[in-house]
Amino acid sequence: MTVAAWAGSTNLGDELLLAALVAKLRRRGLRPHVLSVDPGATSAAHDVSASTTRGLVKPPMTRSAGVLLGGGGLLQDETSPFNLPFHLGRAWLAAAPGRPFAGIGLGAGPLSPTARRVVRRALSPAVAVSVRDLASQDLLRSLGVPSTLAADLAVSLPAPQVRVEGRVAVALRPWTGARSMVPVERRRTGGSPAPEWFVPGMAAALDQVADRTGLALHFVALQRDRDDAVHRAVADRMRATVTFATPDLDTVVAEVAACEAVIAMRYHAGIAALLGGRPAVLIGYSSKVASLAADVPGGMKALAWGPAAPGALADALVSVVGATGPVCDARERLRSRELGNDVVIDRLLEAASAR
Repeated sequence: MTVAAWAGSTNLGDELLLAALVAKLRRRGLRPHVLSVDPGATSAAHDVSASTTRGLVKPPMTRSAGVLLGGGGLLQDETSPFNLPFHLGRAWLAAAPGRPFAGIGLGAGPLSPTARRVVRRALSPAVAVSVRDLASQDLLRSLGVPSTLAADLAVSLPAPQVRVEGRVAVALRPWTGARSMVPVERRRTGGSPAPEWFVPGMAAALDQVADRTGLALHFVALQRDRDDAVHRAVADRMRATVTFATPDLDTVVAEVAACEAVIAMRYHAGIAALLGGRPAVLIGYSSKVASLAADVPGGMKALAWGPAAPGALADALVSVVGATGPVCDARERLRSRELGNDVVIDRLLEAASAR
């Protein structure tokens, strides 16, 4: 089975998605082959065969039964106009010899009018599609693309067994809101990592969080070559004493879940909070972040990206600290919903066996 996802980057969120999908395929006795921007790193991290797009015509790709596009937020042109051609083009090339393909655990949107036409055409031959949130399903429905409402693939990962410490995990990221001509944010950020209001505003807000909760602050980088610099820039402006972590794929979920609460821009820091049963405040730089918070009512709150977000942060966190029950309830609901991704795999296998 060939997997066309955003694999091999330094973003641990994407690697968690891949780990969850590989586990599903292995439980069915399948041997995944992953298209990756760094095949060596992907092979080492996930114990799979991997190649760049140039490897599509070589074994084991030539023996692949089908192609899975996903998971994650691949169906968007918010970050770059070339994001969709990059992801959909690889899936099309992998499926071109007549292999069936499906989309799994996808996030969709925002999409420009041109991108909407591209997505409609690209997904029309899919034997099945699952999406991770209701907004993505509504968008695909408006394009005439049927889909199953599932959840993020990483929701299927096991809940971490950790000792909870009296601190708040903070997972920020560089973000300017500017669109790039380079797909899937492969560029290096350089210069200022955020708008002028962000670093001083977040520093003041996090100091207020520490003062009002009495909890320590623990910065956790989900993309160490980008996030850690942002964390240190914010920490340099703070009064409170903080700690830093740059975990790897095996430890990142536990690193977040071991904290009493979570403040995150990174979507999969929110997923790690969910897996650990930890309440969170999510800063919605992207619509996917707000969608995750909406799936955890009472346990997660979303703040809209903008200069007003830091000022609302402390009140939002205080309102959810201790709300582990709603998070655990949402985790079980989303685990049940996530099984829709398994249905997609099974339909793809049925289509492959019928060839």
